[in-house]
Amino acid sequence: MKKMILNLTRLLMIPVMVATLMFTTPLNSAEKNDKAEFKKAKKLIYEKDWARAVTKLKEFQKKFNKSDFLDDSLYWLSYSMSKMSTELGERAVKISLNEEAIKGLNELLNDFKNSSWLEDAKILRMELAESLSGLGKRSYRKYLRSGASADAEKEGNVKMWALDALLQMDSDKAFPILKKIIKSNKDESMREKALFIISQHEDKAVIPVLIDAAKSDSSSKVREKAVFWLGQMETKESTKAIINLYDNEKDLSLRKKLIFSISQNESDAALNKLVSIAKNEKNYDLRKSAVFWVGQMDNDKAADLLFDIYKKSNDPKFRKDLVFSISQVDSDEALKKLISISQNDKSTDVRARAIFQIGQHDSEENAKYLFNIYKKEQNMNLKEKILFSISQSDSDGSVRFLIDMYKQEKNRELKEKIIFNLAQCDDEKGIKFIAYLAKNEKDPGLRKKAIFWLGQTDSDEAIDILKDILDD
Repeated sequence: MKKMILNLTRLLMIPVMVATLMFTTPLNSAEKNDKAEFKKAKKLIYEKDWARAVTKLKEFQKKFNKSDFLDDSLYWLSYSMSKMSTELGERAVKISLNEEAIKGLNELLNDFKNSSWLEDAKILRMELAESLSGLGKRSYRKYLRSGASADAEKEGNVKMWALDALLQMDSDKAFPILKKIIKSNKDESMREKALFIISQHEDKAVIPVLIDAAKSDSSSKVREKAVFWLGQMETKESTKAIINLYDNEKDLSLRKKLIFSISQNESDAALNKLVSIAKNEKNYDLRKSAVFWVGQMDNDKAADLLFDIYKKSNDPKFRKDLVFSISQVDSDEALKKLISISQNDKSTDVRARAIFQIGQHDSEENAKYLFNIYKKEQNMNLKEKILFSISQSDSDGSVRFLIDMYKQEKNRELKEKIIFNLAQCDDEKGIKFIAYLAKNEKDPGLRKKAIFWLGQTDSDEAIDILKDILDD
């Protein structure tokens, strides 16, 4: 994950935040036990047990929704989610956590106007917004443009705060000063802040400044920031500049950042450049990054372009990457291409990836397709993948199909998989069938599986059945 905008500010604020956590006691608490419960949550934060801290803080907010600690809990819940997301590798999980964290911060900022956490909340929201923007969630960029002075004020940097204000009133005077800071100031954090402030100024004169910083700054962090802000400008000039930087850059890490910045422009020039990288780049990681971001672009040509690259690739690993990127294109044409791949690719792994992605597109038509290929498929591994994809579908017929297949299936291993996948459906009919198997299945091993997965559900009926089994 990209390093966030205001890391230096966050580092400088940690002692203050920890001290606040340890010694601040909200007054006039309306709940007798809220202080003790919030203290338990704080302890988990001290221990950096982010997952348990998130759970505890959510429980606190639900139980003590009138507490004087509620604004504190909103901030620390979002903070814990942001930390938790940095430790997880799944892109979808990172996005979900960061989006939920921003939602909590917005509630804090909107509903608690006198909270002592408002400035911290604004800074954390900007950090999360940059992270989400880096993950392809472009709508969060609005938060990046709203807080240039917050960072300066929080860190006590009066000069930078004044420059930001001056830029809004008299750009002709402020612009040369910011350029000088970016060009020659020895303090990396000052150069980084100046880049941020100048990047919010919509003027073509900004582009050469960002290009120069991206090319020649002594700090890799500052260079990455310059590349990032170039990508946010979304002009023909900035796109041309980023493409040129990519073509002449040798540093692998910065080239990845440049690929992301190219993807932030929805123009055909940007799309064509990413396709060119995917086709011609020798480095696998760069090709993978390029096809990923093509899949994230809102462009009608994306599915066809990705499928064209897929057909010409002899590398199964890269074809799997392409399958995922095609699945990210929200169109009927993309789905047709996934179905074609699931039927025709020579690699079992690639077919399995396509089948999985088809299951992520909820429709009765997709579910029926999965039902049909399961019956025809001979490969055991693929049959297991199909079963799982069926369980992920929200089709009304999925549970019914799995039950029918259990009754017809002769392969014991596949019957075990069907029990597992029925449990994943979280459907009343599926739970009832597992309950039936838990009581009546003649095969001891299958009955044991049914009992185990029945115990993993939250069904009241499951509890009663398990009690009956114990009483037998």
